[in-house]
Amino acid sequence: MKKVLALVLVLSMAGIASAGYQIAMPDKVNVLTDATFQIVIGGAAAEAYDGGVYGYLMPASYVVSTNAGNLGKVNEFPDYGGIDFSVGDLQGAGVKAGEWVTLTYNVGKVGEMATFNFFDYAISYDQAVSTRTVQFVPEPMTLSLLGLGALVLRRRS
Repeated sequence: MKKVLALVLVLSMAGIASAGYQIAMPDKVNVLTDATFQIVIGGAAAEAYDGGVYGYLMPASYVVSTNAGNLGKVNEFPDYGGIDFSVGDLQGAGVKAGEWVTLTYNVGKVGEMATFNFFDYAISYDQAVSTRTVQFVPEPMTLSLLGLGALVLRRRS
């Protein structure tokens, strides 16, 4: 019985650690109309956050929200395509609910996809807690015009 209670306690602590972690980012970005896109990391956690974002691109810039409380660190790792950051006091003081960090990325080329791995170091240093992908697409109007142009060329030949 004690083993079962210990297991439940461990699993619930892991659930609590990731419960407040939220990511807001687009699934698709129009290459011809958008020069940048953003990833916003935040949540409603009472615990301090220590983690990282690694992927296809290095952020062009990042902003740490003053709402989040104090910033512990931001470390850039260009060789690995990402950053590590901590928000709040890792010795126990929590962070406020809301947006913690906003990362701004430059848009890639049409047809490319950017995959980002999100890490919460309270859970694991090796396994991402979330993986998200952004697809770079042309805007719908441009696709329509290209399609009409192809039809006109086909009828002439």
